[in-house]
Amino acid sequence: MESEKNISKIFSSYRDSEELTEHGLNMGRKISSVIHEYIKKNNFKVTYIYCANSKRAITTAGFLASEINVCVKAFDKLRSNNSGALKGKTEEEARMINPLFVKQLELYRAGLFSSYDFVKVYEREDKRSFEKNVASCIENILNDTSEDLKIFVLHHSSLTAAMIYFARKFYNYPSDFYGRVECDLGNIYLLDLNEIILCNKPASELLNL
Repeated sequence: MESEKNISKIFSSYRDSEELTEHGLNMGRKISSVIHEYIKKNNFKVTYIYCANSKRAITTAGFLASEINVCVKAFDKLRSNNSGALKGKTEEEARMINPLFVKQLELYRAGLFSSYDFVKVYEREDKRSFEKNVASCIENILNDTSEDLKIFVLHHSSLTAAMIYFARKFYNYPSDFYGRVECDLGNIYLLDLNEIILCNKPASELLNL
């Protein structure tokens, strides 16, 4: 969902304290309604909404939880990647601090550069450790088979780690490369046990399944 971070075009702070915008709040309400309809249509059992422990993720998860009448579970391991010295900075400010990193970021966004190979930024979290933390958290949640559908509310960085984890499991995604995963604001991914069914699609696509 759209947040103050998206409007300001800044790197996430470690605390992830940015609020949703009014547009983001409206997006959350609309998407929650669609997901609720999808759950009712398929008679799925859902007990929790799983999310990052940031203000904007918990707010979004709260819309879903209220719509479906379930609880929210927030996890530190599903938060944004720590941007280190660049947190809270715009890309132009980052270019002044570390122009090589920004150049590599542009290549990464174009699908031409592995995030594993980024130049070191002071205090920036190691991508392999971040990926491992996200994957282990998701594995633990999926190991509980009491629900028919697991719903996650993630930031772009944790969504990327999650989808690369599944791409390695399903599609032989290379183990030594960490590329960009597209997810437009308000869009979703839907997976089953063996494949990715919807990929960066509006939630309304759920109702066509």
